[in-house]
Amino acid sequence: MIIYNDGYEYKLPNSTPTQTSWTWAPPSFQYSGNATLVLTVYDGAGNSGGRSIGVYVTKNTSSTPLPAGFPSAFTMVTPPVIAQGAEQSTTSIATAYNQFSIEKYYKRGSISWSNSTNVMSPEMVYNAVHVGGSTCGGSALFDNYNYLVNNGTCLWSTLPYSNTNGCLASVITNSMTSQARQNKAGWYMRKNFIYVLDKGLTKIYLNNKRPLVVLTRMENTAYNSGAGFVWKVNDGSNLGATALTIVGFDNTKNAYKCMTTWGPNKCDGGFLWVDYDFMTQIALQAWYLDTL
Repeated sequence: MIIYNDGYEYKLPNSTPTQTSWTWAPPSFQYSGNATLVLTVYDGAGNSGGRSIGVYVTKNTSSTPLPAGFPSAFTMVTPPVIAQGAEQSTTSIATAYNQFSIEKYYKRGSISWSNSTNVMSPEMVYNAVHVGGSTCGGSALFDNYNYLVNNGTCLWSTLPYSNTNGCLASVITNSMTSQARQNKAGWYMRKNFIYVLDKGLTKIYLNNKRPLVVLTRMENTAYNSGAGFVWKVNDGSNLGATALTIVGFDNTKNAYKCMTTWGPNKCDGGFLWVDYDFMTQIALQAWYLDTL
C-alpha cells in the first residue's frame, strides 16, 4: 500500500488494517529518508490503540508534461488586494475573497469586478469560523472551506471586510445568510504538496484559471520585499503562518505569482513572487476550490 501525503510516497506492506488515522514524522521536506508512521485504531466504544512502524519516504518530484504551445507565463484577473490588518484573517481572505471571487469571476464570464455581483465577503466567513471570540484569532483553512461549502458567503456590498469593526458572528443577519446560500462552493480538495511539487500540473491548473491556496511560514525578507523580488531562500526569521493565493506563473522569473492578504502597498503591489522550487520547500498545503 502507498500513502501519498506531503509530496511523499509512504510504502507500506500490502495489508489493510482497520484504521481511523495515520500520523507520521517525515524527514525534512527537501529530502527522502526514513520516517516513523503511527497507526491509531479505535473501536466502537472510542477506545484506541496503536503501533509505530518505520517506513522509507521517497519524495515525489515528478512533473506532468506540458502540451505543445503551453504559455510560458499567465496571470489571472484578480480583485484588488486587501489588507487583513490586525485581525488574523489571512485564511479567510485567501479563500473567501481571493480564491472564491476569482472562481466566481471566471465561471460567470465576468469582464469586470463588482462588489454587488462577484466580489465575495471574507468578513462573513471569518466572523463565523475564527477562534478567540472578540480577540479575532486565526482560523484553519479546513474550517473556511467547510463554511463555504455548507453555508456560502454573501457579497462584499452586503458585508464589506473591515479589520476595525470587530469579528463577532452576531453581525451575520438572516438576510446575509440567505444571500450566502446562493453563493456556496461546490467542493474543495487538499493535495498536500502534490500540486506544488508537480510544477507541470500546477501550471495547468493555473492556466485553466484555477487559483490555489497555500499555507506557509512568512519571513521578514519576503514580507518587506518590493517589485522585482523573487522569494527563493530562507532568511531564518519567522513572522508566523500566512495564506497565499497562487494566481499565475512566469518562466522567465521561474516563479509563481501569489496574491497576499497584506494590501497593495506590500511586496509587488500586494503580490509576492515565489520560486518554483522554493515553493516545494515552504508550502504546507495546496487547496483548490470549485463553485456551484
